[in-house]
Amino acid sequence: MSAPLIQETPPASLLSPTWRWRGVILGVVMLAVWFAGLQSRSLFEPDEGRYAEIAREMFASGDWVMPRFDGFKFYDKPPLQYWATALNYQLFGVHHWTARLWSALAGLLCVLATWYAARRVWGAREGRLSGLVCAGMFLVVAASHITSLDMGVAGFLTAALCAFLIAESGCDTTGSQRRWMLLTWLAMALAVLSKGLIGIVLPGGALFVFMLWKRDWTLLRRVQLLPGLALLLVVTVPWFVLLARRDDQFLSFFFIHEHFGRFLSKVANRNQPWWYYLPIAVVGLLPWTGFLLQSLRVSWQRARHAGDNSAGLVLIYAAVVLLFFSVSGAKLPLYVLPMFPALALLIGRTLPMLTQEMIARRLLWIAIPAALCIPIALALPHMPSLHGAQTAYTALLGPVAVAMAMLAIGTGTGVALARRGRVDVAIAAAAIGGLLFAQGLLFAYQRLSPTTSAQTMATLAKPYIRAETPVYAVQMFYRGLPFYLQRPVTLVDERPYDLLAGIDWEPALQIPDLAGFATSWTAHPGAVAFMPPATLRMLVAQGLSMHVVARTSDTIIVRNDPGIAH
Repeated sequence: MSAPLIQETPPASLLSPTWRWRGVILGVVMLAVWFAGLQSRSLFEPDEGRYAEIAREMFASGDWVMPRFDGFKFYDKPPLQYWATALNYQLFGVHHWTARLWSALAGLLCVLATWYAARRVWGAREGRLSGLVCAGMFLVVAASHITSLDMGVAGFLTAALCAFLIAESGCDTTGSQRRWMLLTWLAMALAVLSKGLIGIVLPGGALFVFMLWKRDWTLLRRVQLLPGLALLLVVTVPWFVLLARRDDQFLSFFFIHEHFGRFLSKVANRNQPWWYYLPIAVVGLLPWTGFLLQSLRVSWQRARHAGDNSAGLVLIYAAVVLLFFSVSGAKLPLYVLPMFPALALLIGRTLPMLTQEMIARRLLWIAIPAALCIPIALALPHMPSLHGAQTAYTALLGPVAVAMAMLAIGTGTGVALARRGRVDVAIAAAAIGGLLFAQGLLFAYQRLSPTTSAQTMATLAKPYIRAETPVYAVQMFYRGLPFYLQRPVTLVDERPYDLLAGIDWEPALQIPDLAGFATSWTAHPGAVAFMPPATLRMLVAQGLSMHVVARTSDTIIVRNDPGIAH
């Protein structure tokens, strides 16, 4: 039989001035680690290169209404992240860290929102623990350091959830409740501008299920429906109207193809089984995976038998997010990201109810496997089957071992502290371990940058490129190439899945076949092209001037230098 749940009170020492200062120091350290590495890693393919470049083209052109990628119209997603990143470029320059800053800030918003909402609704200790859990959660940390749209929408959906919780359970006056409810609508509007209709569908679906479960529709009178809808429309509609007036193809593509088409069909070629997100939840929750089932059980019991509506609402919201994306026809790991801050709230709410030994045991479930992975990662490159084959992936194993060590040390320290009764400090140690673990894996992935980023090939090609030099991407396309070259490139005989619509709308911006490329190439001495080795051999056989100036593992960089043999 498992140990009984107990309600612990925070040790008096945690409330002393000394511990307050230690808390400030802990916060400063975690902030420093949070923002570390934004500049030192190359932009990964394809998402980071794509979204960094869309914002760069917006910044360079001054057109803040129509998003473009490699010169083509790009209507897949709304513009809020592009606006924010273009503003970062304007203020701080075009860098890796400015391209990633919006995601890092959105992730920090998740942490602060979970802390503050739990503090207002459940208490200071629950707030502190919820914030620490969110700050150390693997998927939240990893997504906060990648340029994608998922962290932005997760940040505002989390803000909407937390503002609603405060409005319902953390306000003493009607005026305060009204302000927090309107803040919920504002956060939803910003979520819509981050990634579309899920900014309304997910919170609305969770609220509907909650009212259905409670059989209480009076909540509709408290959500400020009319002023909230007005606020949402004022924030979201102008951009849609402006772009629709400039291009009548926009609305049908955005709403029909990118929303209903992706959800209801396999048009995005991202179909996965219904259980796809279950292993992602297991890994993404690290180092808190061992607390998940207990937290779900406790939250359900409190919601059903103790009348804890706040716990019930968070539980339903997490379930709606998981179910929505599980039945969707398009699945990617970060789509389900909005569920994780909600799970951080549930875990942070449950931790004070667990005994010291229960907390220590669940951290130990993570510490031991993490520690066992360290010698395995270090030994793999020396196995007979891999010895001498120094591939990019074997080079990853050393940094991966370091990342696993951070997780093992953090959770192992948490085990020791929890058994000594210092539960809050134990959670802080595990959170730091989880934060360093996620950052360490991202740094490890940088070892693959020659094949996962366009930075290397762009750097090799830059000495041969001037402002007037035509640049071609022939039968290949790294999304980060325009970003690193600071200019669009001409696609040749290449139709990337994310530019299919843009190419159909503006076919003159690309060259559809190699015959057309041969004509353009011959007419432009000094032109530069990126292509696979097989394509180079084919074009050389046709007699085109192809002078190789550099190469990477899978790409040849050539220059049109007539008279110089290949």
